[in-house]
Amino acid sequence: MSRAIGVAGYEWTWGGSSNGNKRGRVAAFTKAITLSDFTNSGQNQDLFIRLFQNTVNWCADRRYTSSVLLHDTGNESFNAKITEVLEEIGLFVVLTNPWYEPLEHTRSWQSWSRSAALRIILPTYNANLGQKMPDNAQNTILDEIKTYSQGLLVCEWFHLLQSMNTRKSFSLSTDDSLGLHTVSPFVLDPNKNVVITTVDEMLYIKVKDDDSMSYVLPERFSLTNPSAISDVDFESHLSQLADLREGAENFWITDVPATLQITTTTTTTTTTEAPEEADIKMKVFNVNMIDYCGPQNWYLDGIDKDKFSFDGEHIYLTKKPVKEDDYYIDLVAEDYFRTKRFPNRVEPIEVVIRDCSACITQPKDLSGPVFSWRGYPSPQSHQIAWGSNAPTGVIQNFDDYVITGRGASDDPVLAVLGGKHGDCNAMWLQVNCGGTITGRFRSSTENPTYASWNGQVQEHTGDIGVLYLVTDVPEGTDPTATTVSQKALQHNNDLRSLWSNAANVQVKKTAWGDQQDTADRSFSFNVEDPNALDDDGNRIRGDSYIVLYFRKNTHTSKYDDRLYLSAYFGSTTTTPAPIFQFNVLISKDKDDNFVSGTSLNKNVITFNNKATQSSVNPNQTFVISVDPNIGSGIKDLSITDNHSEIRTSFNSFSEPVKSRTVTVFLDSMPVNGGQANILCSGELVGTTSTTTPAPENLVINVVNNCSRTNIGASNGTSFGQTYTRTISDQPGDTGRVNIGVWADSGYEWRDFNKPDMIFVSASPSSAHSGHGESKSPDPGNSSYATIYVDYQMPEGGGTINMKLGEPYAPVATTTSTTSTTGAPCNNLIQIICEQTLVCSEDAEGNCTPALPVSQVVRYETCCNKTESEVLTIIRAAKSAASTATLAQMYASSCPASTSTLLNPCQPKDQNGNCQETIHAVVIDEISCGSSQNPLP
Repeated sequence: MSRAIGVAGYEWTWGGSSNGNKRGRVAAFTKAITLSDFTNSGQNQDLFIRLFQNTVNWCADRRYTSSVLLHDTGNESFNAKITEVLEEIGLFVVLTNPWYEPLEHTRSWQSWSRSAALRIILPTYNANLGQKMPDNAQNTILDEIKTYSQGLLVCEWFHLLQSMNTRKSFSLSTDDSLGLHTVSPFVLDPNKNVVITTVDEMLYIKVKDDDSMSYVLPERFSLTNPSAISDVDFESHLSQLADLREGAENFWITDVPATLQITTTTTTTTTTEAPEEADIKMKVFNVNMIDYCGPQNWYLDGIDKDKFSFDGEHIYLTKKPVKEDDYYIDLVAEDYFRTKRFPNRVEPIEVVIRDCSACITQPKDLSGPVFSWRGYPSPQSHQIAWGSNAPTGVIQNFDDYVITGRGASDDPVLAVLGGKHGDCNAMWLQVNCGGTITGRFRSSTENPTYASWNGQVQEHTGDIGVLYLVTDVPEGTDPTATTVSQKALQHNNDLRSLWSNAANVQVKKTAWGDQQDTADRSFSFNVEDPNALDDDGNRIRGDSYIVLYFRKNTHTSKYDDRLYLSAYFGSTTTTPAPIFQFNVLISKDKDDNFVSGTSLNKNVITFNNKATQSSVNPNQTFVISVDPNIGSGIKDLSITDNHSEIRTSFNSFSEPVKSRTVTVFLDSMPVNGGQANILCSGELVGTTSTTTPAPENLVINVVNNCSRTNIGASNGTSFGQTYTRTISDQPGDTGRVNIGVWADSGYEWRDFNKPDMIFVSASPSSAHSGHGESKSPDPGNSSYATIYVDYQMPEGGGTINMKLGEPYAPVATTTSTTSTTGAPCNNLIQIICEQTLVCSEDAEGNCTPALPVSQVVRYETCCNKTESEVLTIIRAAKSAASTATLAQMYASSCPASTSTLLNPCQPKDQNGNCQETIHAVVIDEISCGSSQNPLP
């Protein structure tokens, strides 16, 4: 039995090429999502909420903004619940016009080029309040998707409205083949209306393991639909959609029978291992029978036993490996006695096969080779996006990688590294030769963007793919996971940040994957021989590694989320004598006067040279000087050091001096270099004076994200713009900045509502100490309100970024005028043919209907008409008699009984019972007449 799709997605690609520049994503539910799906306990609403949030995460482009435009659903409680569900995953929701009205928020709404990360159109409750989305609105949304990567999420009755010839709600008025429907994952038969179904219970079944859509969800879950759906347009639960457009993906299916069959072709590829021959005898273990109590039978067992032999004392590898691999055998001790004195004793043994002669191998100490840590930029942000059950921290048994090859020109190392949302994954490959490594590196991921306070780009978005060369790792290095790890060890933070900020670390970035494409990047670099020896036969440097590093962002997956490496060695090189580094750190003693009243022109001196017993040239110098605002001179200057290789010298003086140059000598360069400290001490002479430091500046920015308001003045910073105030104060001083907010003319805040101040960021974080809002009277009605920011002036000044939120935008001022405009309505009457299937179990266990099945004709309308008035309108349109019933007028298209099924029976419910199944289709629409209040 074919099944209706549950959730599908389509990613629009620039130029139409799957390898081109990916743009906006569109996701569609076939269900008419209702408030009950998010609130009724006992129907797996928590899993459906997670599926909805995952779908939002899949299609929302958060790189530039975290706002979502929710088109008014026509149900205030539903609007509020959707807002709550989206705020749980870190999104900011703005309620905008219903789908059938002109767009209220477009790109000009914001001060940057994106109106939102995502638009959501859920016409469950207001499908019949409009007839067609305006052309300009459709073209604007299409442009936002195709040019600016904005996402779109829809549910039913989006496709039902599009399928109806009387509506074509999401086609352009000038051409039915154009419009918003062209970016839906589904394609519709232009000659058929979509069949809709009422079903008590349905299953969601995962068919594609996607990083976003299926994350932290079971393989399948059931959803119980409410029986009372009189407030839902068309009074059904879902549309039976099964036909995807080219390039669209099916993520979840349902167990609801579908009109069209989904055919999946599976191709199986068989890989034959190269044969192994018994051509070696390599001893790998000695066997010591400590607790021997004979007689016993000893033998080998396990999946790889045929590759080994055992002679009672030694275990030998007898099959020559054809590749690097891990073998598993069991050493078994079995009692000879018929009545066994003890059960078989089994000692499992793992034999790791590594090719240590290759120039590029997995780490020789058998660590890794891949380590995974999940939680970037923080474990908390990961679980905000994906729920409290989302795993964070070290990911054990990570296996999303491939490594083959020996690193030779005819057998290059081929490596692939993947990951999931929030992952920081590192693959370590050991370099065993000196010479030139050449290759290609590809980062098939989403490009990163960088933080900017005003919302133009969002922090921690985009992926990072980096190829590092980690060289000269000394023996015995044991770094902790939160510091720079130069050996193949488990990390628990972002390695890129650690390695880019650490001093004196032999880490080199050799290839960088931060562009939004899938192009290969070639590279070539030299590696000094890690195995080179000195005259005494000792290694003169440590190990070297190539490290593939993949950092995956929290929300979005683009391309296939993989790093690809192909690398090989050219001819090996004769390594020259290594150059070592000796660092000298310069500091002043702890005498307050001397420390504050003097300055050094440098704090570190570095000598670079090969190992030698002779003095290293040239000598180096530094200068210590007095601050004339604090003292007049230095006397009794003393320079000391803590290393035998270091000497210092300066010209002596009998009178206080304003400065003195100190020469530093390195008498020899040790192997592996070294480090020393120099301490400057003395006495400061002369009087000191206290000066008042210059005031610092603190910039306060407030983005106006609240419609129908102005900040700073009645004609000040309007919706979508940024208000800026600069404060001057002494470091450490605290204060409060009050800012006025005016509602537009004819609008006010009512009752307890007032502007909502939202903290965005502060640099440094200590600059912001609080914020709030007030109005007078409160509660009460007012067109003016005050927002405030509390601050503490930081050293060097800073910035505080705030946002004025939308949830409590002012509303129209209350007047005594009575409106005579009717409720919104599309001025149409829908004629629906409803087919009921009484289903029972057949001999093969399937649910089949009793034929013929019954059908009824019913109508729906938003027009303010009585049933008698509606029937009169329909009779006039059909030229029928004044007493004709709906059944009589539509007997040809919806007979009272038929053996032609709209769709088959539902499958059995969780209790194993066949379900009564109701299918329906809209067969006609008729205008209510000119007395109504039609909308577009």
